[in-house]
Amino acid sequence: MKGLDKSKTQRQIESITGQSFDDIFESARRQAEADALLRRCKHMTGQLSTIGGQQLSEDICEYFRKYGAQREAA
Repeated sequence: MKGLDKSKTQRQIESITGQSFDDIFESARRQAEADALLRRCKHMTGQLSTIGGQQLSEDICEYFRKYGAQREAA
């Protein structure tokens, strides 16, 4: 399967960053996933706090932070 032709903008981005556009796109996708996970975690923290589960919610967020760091390191 032939890859997509790169646009002028994509080539400019690669030139400026010194990285392939695919790598930049993948990095942005991973960051978006991490941001979404953090938003869900914050929402969950708020819900748990209202029912007296502050320590549990902090533990869950810490787990997600460690999990994200492990995935990023892999």
